[in-house]
Amino acid sequence: EGKYKRTFIRICPPREDHPNDNFYIWAKVHFVNERTVRCSAADDQFCVICQEAKMRERSGEEENAQDIRAKWQALMNCFTVDEDSKVIKDCHVLAFSRNMMNDLLNLIEELPKAKRDITDPETGRDVYVRRKGTKKNDTKYEIGLHDSPSEFNGGDFTVLETMHDLANLYEPITEERARGLLPGGDVWEDAEYKELPAGRQRRQEPEEEDEVPEKTPPRRR
Repeated sequence: EGKYKRTFIRICPPREDHPNDNFYIWAKVHFVNERTVRCSAADDQFCVICQEAKMRERSGEEENAQDIRAKWQALMNCFTVDEDSKVIKDCHVLAFSRNMMNDLLNLIEELPKAKRDITDPETGRDVYVRRKGTKKNDTKYEIGLHDSPSEFNGGDFTVLETMHDLANLYEPITEERARGLLPGGDVWEDAEYKELPAGRQRRQEPEEEDEVPEKTPPRRR
């Protein structure tokens, strides 16, 4: 049946320019032609990809429609760490599906109220993610919190200065470029456009919502 591979991560606190006081933000995205792009509907604009998904659905191509439907991701800065909570990889953006994010928030809510800020560099705690499988249809994830709080990176917090700007991770995509990603279009190349290929890992959890998911994490203190 295969084994779970467990990875420890430390989720970062929000940057000073973060748009809210939570440690993550929601992003509505499409997975098209091995790219992750921002859904234009999230900006109250016409979305070519959403239209294509509806056309496929009306044509009876439900599986193909599901492949490109908009999905919500929770984006957060994090570091991969060792068993002593010391950094072993540069800061990267983690993209959780709505279900994965709710699993994490439920775990946080089970902690004593004074210990719910798992992103605090001094008193927070590591998170582990177990991954089983390697393909789209057999990949599963489990998430958990380390049993004990820990000081992040041996007290050297300077690495937090390398956190990414989550609010601007995905730039708006033009209608022309969106059409170029769909079958029959001319695939565009633009080094300036920001993408997050890792987000494709969560495609096994189908979801489509017009509104931002309601559940939010505990407020930071």
